[in-house]
Amino acid sequence: MDGKFSKFRAVGDAATLRAEAIYLLGPGQAQGQYQLFWDGSRARAVFSEQARGFGREGTLDVLSKPLEAEVAAKKQALLKAENDQ
Repeated sequence: MDGKFSKFRAVGDAATLRAEAIYLLGPGQAQGQYQLFWDGSRARAVFSEQARGFGREGTLDVLSKPLEAEVAAKKQALLKAENDQ
């Protein structure tokens, strides 16, 4: 959106992706056996893993907090405008 970081998703081998996420973001907060959560000042990230075929697939989602707030404000303004009509 307008050249700003908004979000990205990485998908791959669960063990490799978990190790890279911990290396880049720190240990995170466990949310069950197969999920880690990070909450920084500018971004939020979630790592999760699931059984796929004969192995485990990992997914890392990283979201921009400022852009997330901007999108939420636009949605709120749109809902308010619709309700005022």
